[in-house]
Amino acid sequence: VYFVSDARAQAQLGTTPWRAQLELSAPVAPSTPDTTRLFGAHRHLTVFRDDTSPRVGIDELYFSPGPDQTDVHPAPVRRHEPRQLFIPVDLVLVLLGGATFFALRHRRARGPGRGRNAILG
Repeated sequence: VYFVSDARAQAQLGTTPWRAQLELSAPVAPSTPDTTRLFGAHRHLTVFRDDTSPRVGIDELYFSPGPDQTDVHPAPVRRHEPRQLFIPVDLVLVLLGGATFFALRHRRARGPGRGRNAILG
């Protein structure tokens, strides 16, 4: 739930405190004239996250200014993206086969008495 008001808000489900987790509570800078007209000059965003399932619809949700007005910011999110290297095995095998073919062809083209064994033989 995103709630915009003049101060940090607290929420109650009927007469009991709402068990939603407070994710963020901080002033929001004006971005466009439309948001200034819509929310006024003093904007404070409070974000609640409710993970309960199933949600019990026992009463209305009421918002009021909270006694604690300190800003709350979420912890930084660290993303780890593993580096992957794609090596096409079929291409490597074709290149190795081609190199072997040309090496054997080159050796046959030199003839029987011109190679390394010519000195020994």
